[in-house]
Amino acid sequence: MRSLDRRLAALYHENEPRKFWRFCDPIESSVFEEAARRSVDVLGEAFESVKSDSAREIVAAVLSEATTGGHRFTDLHRVYYRIIRPLLPPAGRRVIRRFRRRVTDEAGPLDWPIEHRFVSYQMDLLRNILQALQAQELRFVGLWPRTFTSCLVLTHDVESSAGVRNVRRIADTEERLGFRSSFNFVPDAYHIPSSLVDDLKVRGFEVGVHGLKHDGLLFSRRSLFQSRTKTINQVLSDWGASGYRSPMTHRHPVWMQSLDVEYDLSFFDTDPHEPMPGGVMTIWPFFVGRFVALPTTLMQDHTMTEVLGKASPEPWLEKAAFIHRHHGIALLNTHPDYLTNPESLDAYKTLLSVLGTFSGRWHALPAAVAAWWRARSVARIGDSLDPVDLPDGCLWTVAAHDGKIRTLQDS
Repeated sequence: MRSLDRRLAALYHENEPRKFWRFCDPIESSVFEEAARRSVDVLGEAFESVKSDSAREIVAAVLSEATTGGHRFTDLHRVYYRIIRPLLPPAGRRVIRRFRRRVTDEAGPLDWPIEHRFVSYQMDLLRNILQALQAQELRFVGLWPRTFTSCLVLTHDVESSAGVRNVRRIADTEERLGFRSSFNFVPDAYHIPSSLVDDLKVRGFEVGVHGLKHDGLLFSRRSLFQSRTKTINQVLSDWGASGYRSPMTHRHPVWMQSLDVEYDLSFFDTDPHEPMPGGVMTIWPFFVGRFVALPTTLMQDHTMTEVLGKASPEPWLEKAAFIHRHHGIALLNTHPDYLTNPESLDAYKTLLSVLGTFSGRWHALPAAVAAWWRARSVARIGDSLDPVDLPDGCLWTVAAHDGKIRTLQDS
C-alpha cells in the first residue's frame, strides 16, 4: 500500500470484503479484486490514489481515515488543551464550537450528517460480484443475529459530577421505555460511587471507561498515553468493564492497541465538528487490531444542542432511518451532563419512543454487539450452508435482480 503506513494498514486486514460478507460458497479472490476495482469510483475523488490497490487496501484506506483527517493530534491541539481550554469557562468553549461550525460546515472530504459513499461502495461491490459469478443470489452469514436486520446501541459519556448525579434519572427513563445503555465514566475526574456502578450493572446496564482525565491531553505524548493506559486498564479490570471511549473522541489506532478492551467507541462514521474531525465512513462494526470498533453513527447531543442550536429528535431519526435501511448500527452517545436540560431530555425520550417502533431492530449493549461481531467473523459454514459455532446466527441473501439484502425468512 503506497498511501498508508503498513503498520496502520495491518490493523484493518480483518475487514476486507471476503471476511466482511462471509459468503457461504467459496469465491475466488480474483472476483473480489475485480469487483473492488470496478466499485472504487463510488468512493469519490478523495480515494483516487487507491484505485489500483487491492480490495483489502481500499477498505483499510477508508477505515483508517487516511484521507479524512482523523486521529491526528497536532501542535494546535497541544496549545489548545494545555493552555487555552483550562482558562475557558463552559460558555467560552461553546463559542469556539459554534465558530468551528461556520468553518467546517462547507469543508472536509466527507458529507455530514449522512455519509453514504462507503455504504454505496459495499452495495456496488455486491452487485459486481453477483454479475461476475452470473449468480441470481448469494447467501452470507447475517450481519445481525436471528432475524434482526439492524442494530441500536445507546451510550453515555459522563463528564462531570453533575452528570454523575443525573445518571440514575437517565437510567430510570430508559428502563421505563424498555431500553438499556452503557455509561462511560472518567475515573480521575470526579467521585464515582461504587454503589452506582454496581446498581447499573445489576439493572442490566453496562459500565465503561472514558479516559482517565477529561483534559484532552491523552494523545499529546506517547509516554503520557502509556502511563495513563496502565491506570485505565486497572480500572477496566476493577469494574469488570470491556469497553472504552476516549475523551473528545481523540484516537490513535496504533497506540490504542495497548488498551485491554474488547471494544472501542472513539470512532465515528462522519463528523466535521469533533475536535479531531474526519470519520471512518462505515455504519457497521469493524476490527482495529485487537478490538472491535463500534462507530458512533448518530450525532452527539452536544453537537445538536450547542453547535446546531437544536433540541429536536429529527436529525437523529433521519439518520437512524438511513442506517436501518442499510442494515447498520445506529449508535448514539449522549451525556447525562447535557440531559439535565428538559428540552434535550424530551428530545431523547421522543427518539427512544420512535426507535422502539422500528421493526427488526436489535437493541443491544455494546459488549454484546462486539461479542457477536467477533463470533460472526470466525463462524464456519457447515454442509447445510448454515453457520455453525454461531449462536443465533442465520443466513441472509443478496439478490441479483434488485441488489437488495434480505433474511432467508423474507426471501
